[in-house]
Amino acid sequence: MVLENFSALYVAVVIVVIIRLIMTRNGQILVISVFVALMLCSLIMVKTHNEKTWLNKDIQTIRVLIKKSTVDIDGDRLRFTGLVHLDNERAEEVIITYKIQSEAEKSDFLTNSFSDYVELTGSLSKPNQARNFNQFDYRKYLYRNQIYWIFQADTIEKLPEEKTGMPFSYRVDRVRTDFLKFLDQILSGKTSTYVKTLLFADKRAMSESTLENYRNLGVIHLLSISGLHIQFMIALIRNGLLKCGLTKETTAIWLLVFLPIYGYLSGFGVSVFRAIVQALIATVFTLLKHPSSSLDNWALTLMLAILIDPYQIYSAGFQLSYLLSCLLILLSNQKNIQSMSPLKQMIVLNCTLSIVSIPVLSFHFFEFSWIVILLNFFFIPLFSYLLLPLLVSLFIVGILISKWTLFEWINTISDQLLSGIELGVKLLSESYDFSFVVGRLSVVGMIFLSLGIIMLLISLEKNRGYSKKGMILVGCLLFFVGLFSEQLSPVGKVMMIDIGQGDALLIKQPFGKGNYLIDTGGLVEWKSVEEWRKKETPFAVGEDIVLPTIKSQGVNRLHQIYLSHADADHIGALEEIIQDIQTQEILATQSTFLDPSLEALMPEFKKRKIQLTVLSRDLESALGPGLKVIYPDHNINVKENQNKNEASLVLYGKIGRYRWLFTGDLEANGEDELIRTYPNLTVDILKVAHHGSLTSSQETFLDSLEPKIGWISSGVNNVYGHPNPEVLNRLEDRAIDFYRTDLKGAVLYEYYAFPFINLNDDRMIQVIPHHDDTN
Repeated sequence: MVLENFSALYVAVVIVVIIRLIMTRNGQILVISVFVALMLCSLIMVKTHNEKTWLNKDIQTIRVLIKKSTVDIDGDRLRFTGLVHLDNERAEEVIITYKIQSEAEKSDFLTNSFSDYVELTGSLSKPNQARNFNQFDYRKYLYRNQIYWIFQADTIEKLPEEKTGMPFSYRVDRVRTDFLKFLDQILSGKTSTYVKTLLFADKRAMSESTLENYRNLGVIHLLSISGLHIQFMIALIRNGLLKCGLTKETTAIWLLVFLPIYGYLSGFGVSVFRAIVQALIATVFTLLKHPSSSLDNWALTLMLAILIDPYQIYSAGFQLSYLLSCLLILLSNQKNIQSMSPLKQMIVLNCTLSIVSIPVLSFHFFEFSWIVILLNFFFIPLFSYLLLPLLVSLFIVGILISKWTLFEWINTISDQLLSGIELGVKLLSESYDFSFVVGRLSVVGMIFLSLGIIMLLISLEKNRGYSKKGMILVGCLLFFVGLFSEQLSPVGKVMMIDIGQGDALLIKQPFGKGNYLIDTGGLVEWKSVEEWRKKETPFAVGEDIVLPTIKSQGVNRLHQIYLSHADADHIGALEEIIQDIQTQEILATQSTFLDPSLEALMPEFKKRKIQLTVLSRDLESALGPGLKVIYPDHNINVKENQNKNEASLVLYGKIGRYRWLFTGDLEANGEDELIRTYPNLTVDILKVAHHGSLTSSQETFLDSLEPKIGWISSGVNNVYGHPNPEVLNRLEDRAIDFYRTDLKGAVLYEYYAFPFINLNDDRMIQVIPHHDDTN
């Protein structure tokens, strides 16, 4: 079903729409709305019911039609989408991945165009599920695009070209790919990149670092085709045709021809589809002598988009595009807005659109950039009145005189201008962290936030008076209650983040009293990578897993980071984390701080004014969330090449109603010393040491502690075989329930703290309810 797993955002939107319909007190509108909703739901249910996969996991050889615009080579990885023909009637899209074997093979892929058809040998597997709470679910994303399998190719063989049997969408995609190659022939450098991005919605040539800089400032929308782009194109064509002596009716007919062609060349993404279809509908009604309102055109476009692909309602691009365009239409027709001066109109519309986008941004990205409200005053005119006309002109002129020296000179000036803009964006992005972390709001938090925004919008319609001031006051109160509801939530949390092979645990106290991280995770470097194999944006545990996960919980700063020991799978992501989120203090043993990997970060600690605290068992006071160091003592000093696990930091304390023991990678000798020092120590929840290795969790240790629950952090199919089957048997023999990240992803314990109320309500859950062993 397309409407599975309703989230807070969708629930809030549905409630708001229903309330708004009832408030109209118009029976005709209500009946028509219900009828249209039922029709849409029925058609969508029929459409989604027929979606299924025809492939099975046993297939090892497939013949694939390549979708040329999806071909991506990053380092030694080739990836593309392809259509697998099963017979004359059935075909299914799959994602193809291939590890390039040599630099020469990579060069061949880059210089020689792909044939339309290839034969592949390899194996099918299901896409990965989300393994951490609130994180991107690749499997669900592909399922919503009717893609159910990933084919890991071992060999690729090009097949002869075929002119028949190619679906229309793939023919259009081939034309678009050839057209984008043509752009690279007539334009060069950044000018070509920005023409493809701003005019034809192809960002692949733009570096990830540049996109990230725009994203950090909240102005990434400037790089998407919007209604403004389409209106500019329409005005350009209409004025050109009218000056050629064509009538308005003939001009409108030519627009009906041009706009779909432009849409196909631009890939018909969400915003392109919305802008072009709205313009087409308006043009058709004008030709029929029955002009339609902008809101009617918007509504018809929305219904058509949902009928074509109902799953796109889940994408942030769809939600922002239709929400903000609808709001812009409504506000533009509002009398109070129309009576304002142009400058005041710009300020009000800019602020309103930025505020209304917060629920969508916080739901998908857990944060938003507050500086965007100010930057829009500069960047929107810059892109709209300088870059867009410049790039359109260069594109048109380039078709005619691209080989002229004068044009190459102009192209070079354009490149320098674009480089200057990128440099300004980069410097501003790196100068300060302009992001405000909201977190993934609960249903209640989202409703408060949405109601606050609605009241502020309604206040724009009110004239001056007490009712307007009261509505603004109540709206602001609801807005800020919703905005801070996750940061200051009464729910305390302990989360074992699934970072693969390694450790990273988050402790979040109720009401924002403190956020703590025990270890950061990280990647273990086995050997140096050849230059040609390096990816432009390599996977990073901190940036790709830890930071998004903790931000989704409303963590806007870390009060303390505890480092158990200096192995890379426990501290490797530390630098990424402290560079992105404010950190007050880092605590570790002396031997950990003296490790070369941490000594190299000392300038970064000093630059960010992070306090460093040396820990040992001799420290009497409690730490952070009520934890206490119980191992090692100050005499342990790990020498070079010695096993660092023996000096792992061990923390003990009560969180919620449970007694916890966090053990790092402690091994047998350390366990023996621990129970000798604390013979009466018992725990409820044990973080099983060293990812369930056979060198830890000895029987005497488990018998002494008598834990009820064990948490095991280990990577899926890791090379070490963690957790060891014998360790699992020891836990099972003692009736210790255990939670494994390699089977069901991250583990979360939640407990509730309310003022003046003694509640012992809590729960423990994992991301994946049932282990999927089908891969």
